Amino acid sequence: MLERGLEEKTYVLNLGPQHPSTHGVLRVELQMEGEFITKADPDIGYGHRGHEHMAENRTYPQYLPNMGRVDYLHALAYNQGYCMAVEKLTGLTVPERAEFIRVITAELNRITSHLLWVGAYLLDLGAFTPFLYCFDDRENALDLLDYLTGSRLTYCFYRFGGVPVDIDDDFTDGCRKFITRLRSRWVDYDNLVTKNVIFIHRTRDIGLITQEQCIKYGLTGPMVRGSGIPYDIRRSEPYSAYPLFDFEIPIGERGDVMDRYLVRLREMEQSLRIIEQALDKIPNGPIMAEKVPKRIKPAAGEVYTAVESGRGEFGCYIVSAGDPKPYRIKLRVPSFGNLSILPEIAVDTLVADLVAILGSIDVVVPVPLHIKRLRERGFNQALLLTRYWQAINGQLPFDPIDLQVENDVLVRSIPTAPQSGLGRKQRAANIKGAFGLLDKAKIIDKRILLVDDVYTTGATVDECARLLVRHGAAHVDVLSLARAV
Repeated sequence: MLERGLEEKTYVLNLGPQHPSTHGVLRVELQMEGEFITKADPDIGYGHRGHEHMAENRTYPQYLPNMGRVDYLHALAYNQGYCMAVEKLTGLTVPERAEFIRVITAELNRITSHLLWVGAYLLDLGAFTPFLYCFDDRENALDLLDYLTGSRLTYCFYRFGGVPVDIDDDFTDGCRKFITRLRSRWVDYDNLVTKNVIFIHRTRDIGLITQEQCIKYGLTGPMVRGSGIPYDIRRSEPYSAYPLFDFEIPIGERGDVMDRYLVRLREMEQSLRIIEQALDKIPNGPIMAEKVPKRIKPAAGEVYTAVESGRGEFGCYIVSAGDPKPYRIKLRVPSFGNLSILPEIAVDTLVADLVAILGSIDVVVPVPLHIKRLRERGFNQALLLTRYWQAINGQLPFDPIDLQVENDVLVRSIPTAPQSGLGRKQRAANIKGAFGLLDKAKIIDKRILLVDDVYTTGATVDECARLLVRHGAAHVDVLSLARAV
């Protein structure tokens, strides 16, 4: 989409969300002068889908599955960060064997996250074969995690006070075989990718980030280590069993895209070293703390813990009022912080180089709700179709402040899916009653954004769209969160 700017030589170009390199969850509004970028404005919508607000309506154990959805590529690190915060609040001491199991599984999950990034990143740059290599290796690691946890993506394996399942000889043997296999593949990755002339020209001296910029924007993970700063929470603020292992912190030299790629590649080897040492040193003993209360009810207070995820620092801040449910939870995720530097490093680069820069940040934006700037885009109202029972009483499953913060755009939530616990007649009544909520059906000559969540069927969305048009809506656009994943 091109829009002619105020000056003859400038124009606006939308990169994403349909562009393959943005993976359907990110839009970057570019101001261009010829092929060069003069301004870049990332528009991520509301990516976390109200996870922090959900915590206020769930007990501590009920909220644990949310951690697998905040960052679905390294979910076990988020499991660990949240569990550590609750354990610190409640005074639980995790047995040493359980800490070793957490480290082994978290590092396996880190490898799967980096392998997916390498494969998808090379695909963004136009190379298809490395994608097949990465996913071939990744499937072997996922088989191990599936064997132990029962999941392959959105893990919810850790428990307050330890882990629910112990590792056995089959898992241990599988890990050792995987370590041998992946180490034999580094030569293939070097020959296929690292030494590839086209890849070198696409990444060397592109997207340079100085150490001063890293500090200014609070970058973490491979972003900061690629610029030569050896900051890794596993070493800087040691937690779990990491102080017992010998491993290095890979860093870059120039701070360009190539360095960020090499840091992630070398981190996988260090993860293999950690797993190998953990398998050799794992002690015998229990896997759960003694006297874990059946009902988690921490004393009033507050706590903050941080862990090193595949994208950087994940921090969990919990405020407890002495109730079974958290009073407030704030999640510090690395993707949003790392993306904040894009407007500065994108200036004076080519569009093709921006694809390489954006991919090197490794942004994970789960299931976004793009209602930011709706008025600017011509939308007067937005109707959110949801499965959540809370919507019946006028309570949104997302923070209403987030939903209506800009341009006085009217947003209402209507329960439609069978999972909401409503009968068929009640759901039909709610759909028809949506127009009463939408300012008493005053939708003539109005453009409405119809948003369906991941649990709403396509038939329900089509039914609602037809109903809106029948009641006088001039135009209905559908944003499918299910198809945006």
